Amino acid sequence: RVEGEGDLWWADADLPKEGVEIYHIDQSVYGCDLPDRGYCHGLYRRTKPLFDRGDGYSSSEAAHVMQPGGWWGWPGGDRIEIISRDGNAFVVEVQPYEETPATSKAASAESVSGGAAPAVPLSEEASHRVLREVDWSTAGVKRIWLTVSVEAGAAKDHLSRLGRGLAAEYRLSKGYQALRIRFVHYPEEPFAALGSWTDAPFGDWERAGEASAGDYSNHQAVDRTVEKDWSSLPTRAQVDLYHSYVRYRAGLVDPAGNAPPDSEILEGAAGYLGAAASHIREAVRLWEAWIAE
Repeated sequence: RVEGEGDLWWADADLPKEGVEIYHIDQSVYGCDLPDRGYCHGLYRRTKPLFDRGDGYSSSEAAHVMQPGGWWGWPGGDRIEIISRDGNAFVVEVQPYEETPATSKAASAESVSGGAAPAVPLSEEASHRVLREVDWSTAGVKRIWLTVSVEAGAAKDHLSRLGRGLAAEYRLSKGYQALRIRFVHYPEEPFAALGSWTDAPFGDWERAGEASAGDYSNHQAVDRTVEKDWSSLPTRAQVDLYHSYVRYRAGLVDPAGNAPPDSEILEGAAGYLGAAASHIREAVRLWEAWIAE
């Protein structure tokens, strides 16, 4: 549990929402592409707001800002929850994440663009899990953000059908003015490795307020799902090895933020982790390539 207080300053003063900003920070040398420097640090780190839309900016100005009651987590990692606020002071709690995903099936809906939400059942085509559902409602405008994990081998057309089906399901069950779905395979993927699918007025998440609750007449789907090369998917064991190596490397960072280059620590990491240096190197290569595509 962490208690902290901050003041609004020029970079944050114009945000339309107050709370705790959450960012993904990649400190690996692969994140800043400076392998000769050793561990990536300072301004060289790859930093992106939570729910980054792919260009270094949040999907909306305040999508990465959490208020009391909001939380974010990932299986195998931590659950970060904003507990309370008193003025500009926030209480933030970090606990091990316990996964309780909803499990459903892939969608067979043909369209959700305009008109009333079609009552389309989810089919048996392929399983998926809703790992995370975030309600980004502000000022009476309901936005829903989903992180959905799919099985290996899912093609782009399957992701598109899944997006349409989930939109139909959520229109009927909860209603929204904008919906965005982030597709992943591994929950640890920091960004939408398989792309995203959006249903919003005129296809624009930012224009959610232009639609009344229950009115989807101007909604348009924006399909940014990806045709992934699944042959490049690292195994679960390789993903675990990658993260173990990252944790090992983090322990070598000095107070100034410097660490020896990978070439100098791989053999030590191999001994510590009980894995061949070549296997660690391959796990790093595959993971970085997978999330970069």
